Amino acid sequence: MHTIVFKGHEQLAKDIGLIPLIWEQFQFPDHESHIRIISPVPKEVAILCSLHHPDYKIFPLIAVAQTLRRLGAERIILTAPYLCYMRQDKEFNIGDAISSHIFGQLISQYVDHLITIDPHLHRIKSLDEILTISNTVLHANGLLADYIKTHIVNPLIVGPDAESIQWVRCIAEQLNAPYVIAQKTRTGDKNVSITIEDLSPYTGCHVVLVDDVISSGQTIYKAAKATEHPNLTILAVHAVFADNAYDLLRSITPNIITVNTIPHITNGIDLALMLKELTTDKRIQP
Repeated sequence: MHTIVFKGHEQLAKDIGLIPLIWEQFQFPDHESHIRIISPVPKEVAILCSLHHPDYKIFPLIAVAQTLRRLGAERIILTAPYLCYMRQDKEFNIGDAISSHIFGQLISQYVDHLITIDPHLHRIKSLDEILTISNTVLHANGLLADYIKTHIVNPLIVGPDAESIQWVRCIAEQLNAPYVIAQKTRTGDKNVSITIEDLSPYTGCHVVLVDDVISSGQTIYKAAKATEHPNLTILAVHAVFADNAYDLLRSITPNIITVNTIPHITNGIDLALMLKELTTDKRIQP
C-alpha cells in the first residue's frame, strides 16, 4: 500500500512492506507548517503517524490528508499506533474541554478508516463512541506475552493499578502464569501511592510489571518500589516517557521494554508483523 510516513516510523513502514510516497514538511520562521506531496497520489493511501506530541502533529496530519484527497485519493487509512487525547473523555470540572470527542470528530472529517493499538480508554467503551468512521483496534497483549515467554523464566505478572487488569489477566492466561494487581491512589498527575499484596509466596519468580502506557512514570515507578523485588522487568505498549520518566525507571531496573508504537530506545517488541497482516484484511479494503 502507498503510504505517507511521518518521521520516526520509516523502519516500521519498511518492515510492514508499505510503499512510501515522497512528501516534504518544513516550518516557516513563525512555526507554521508547510506540507507538499510530491509523488503521484493513488486512489487508496495510508498515513502512518503515531500521535505522541499531538499538538505538533495534528495540523500537519490534517493538511496531509486534505491534500491527498484534493490530489485524487478516494480512501485514506490512518494508522496511528499511539492515539492521542483519549484520557480527557468527560467534563471533570465545569468548563473542561472533552478532548477525546473533539479529536474524534475532527479526525473523522479527514480520513476514512483508523487503525490503532491499545487506545487508552477509560469511560469510552469503544472508539465508535467518538468516531464517525470505521476503525480497527489492535491489541499488543499477544506480543507482550510472546516476549515474556521467550525472555523470562517463571514470570509473575503484576499490574500497577485496577485499570491494568484487562491486559494483565489476558497475558497471564496466555502464559499460564500467576498475576497480582496493585492498588493505586492518585492525588495529582505526579502524585500517586501504590500498595501491593505480600509477594513472598512467589519467591523465585521474576516480576514483570505490565502497563499500556508509561507517561510520567510515577505509577510504574512506585509499583516497582512496592514490589521490593530484585528480579524485575517493566513492559509497556506505549513509550511516552514524559520529562525524566525514563531515567526515573532506569534507577529501579535496566530491564525496560516497550512496543514500537512510539519510537524510543526501549523499543524491543515489533508491531510490523501484526500490522502487515492488515494488508490482507478485507475489513479495511475499499
